[in-house]
Amino acid sequence: MSKDYRKIAGNHYKNQICVWCMDSNKDILEVAHVDGNHKNNNPENLCWLCIKCHRLFDIDLITIEQLLPRRDFVETMPKANWKKLMKDAGAKAARTRKQNQMKRAKK
Repeated sequence: MSKDYRKIAGNHYKNQICVWCMDSNKDILEVAHVDGNHKNNNPENLCWLCIKCHRLFDIDLITIEQLLPRRDFVETMPKANWKKLMKDAGAKAARTRKQNQMKRAKK
């Protein structure tokens, strides 16, 4: 079986995380075929699931009706830019320290 569906899902869905439990460990991510047809590699038929959640989906403990809204929600989440977030957090922490020092100096 061709692994082209992984490329298709990777190109179509920007957030490669399990749409059910939000695990982002790429080592355990799989692509699920929503309709069960492994020949249907249309991006609308694919979604990222971790191994555990994929098994739950395969045995119908997670339904299509539950899964699709979560897949669509995950796509609306902004992809975290951790480098920028940490840079901004460092600058904010420095400002807070300086403000707290000034408050203590006034007392």
